[in-house]
Amino acid sequence: MQNNFFDWITDWLPREIAQSVQISFAEFMRLDVASGAASEHTITAYFSQLKAFLTWCQLDSINPITATTLQIKEYRKYLEDQKFAVATISHKLAVVRRFYDALQTYGIRADHPAKSIHPKPNATPAYERIKYHTLDVVRQMLKVAEQSNYRERDQAMILLMAIQGFRACEIARLKLADISFEQQTLRVLGKRRKVRTVYMVPMTNHALAAWLQKRISDSEFVFINVDRAGKTGNFGMTTRGIRYVIDAYLEQVGAKAPGISCHSLRHTYATNALANGASLYAISKALGHSDIRTTQIYADILNAKKENPALVLEQALGN
Repeated sequence: MQNNFFDWITDWLPREIAQSVQISFAEFMRLDVASGAASEHTITAYFSQLKAFLTWCQLDSINPITATTLQIKEYRKYLEDQKFAVATISHKLAVVRRFYDALQTYGIRADHPAKSIHPKPNATPAYERIKYHTLDVVRQMLKVAEQSNYRERDQAMILLMAIQGFRACEIARLKLADISFEQQTLRVLGKRRKVRTVYMVPMTNHALAAWLQKRISDSEFVFINVDRAGKTGNFGMTTRGIRYVIDAYLEQVGAKAPGISCHSLRHTYATNALANGASLYAISKALGHSDIRTTQIYADILNAKKENPALVLEQALGN
């Protein structure tokens, strides 16, 4: 993606300057994004989103190096017209700001035309945007997976997301060396390269053990591709591949809908754990949140249910 970026930027600049811009942005990504701990996945995603911005600039005959604040606002309007979710627009604009951060930091531009440009506020409360499932949906997914040639692998992945709160990218990064069956722990490499220890429940422990017993591979990664005959290979699954697998199970049990992805299983873990008595602090630590206020959103979901005024009316009618 980085090489493609150089090809795109040479459409507007002499080759030498274009190379300087590319190096500046790459260095900025390496040193400044996520405090210098951005994953390869994050870097690739940033370059992909930047390419989308450059494509828009090219179609509108705008030189991105000299683009004005007004022109970048037009890009925001374009994203809104495309009906992207507010969170998606926020991410896309954040990448554009990073681009101009880099140009300013390395002296290619004196000003920062995108500094004040953010998506319009989302009128929907944050807790209303969280998508999660009942534990019955998780049971159904595990049952459907029983019929698959990839049964052991897929059940282990479902449990890691829905019962242990993993992100898809964390499953993709999980290595054999990260598992301790003796201590029943998993070493998880999360966002910004933060490492946390997750304690496995017996259900997850048994599912992982069953998968590793079937798994025949030289790969250091726990989750690898399986062919249609159920034979394992030597290539670790990508984050996209894991999402595809989990989304397919959500589809099969009727739980897939617009705006609902495999990440909903992580929300399922947090919401149901809190509803069944786990502490907000323990959930926050298990999820790898740096600030417990991030986890508070799950309490907001449950409070909205408990404080439903209709419950008072139902009781009054019953009397």
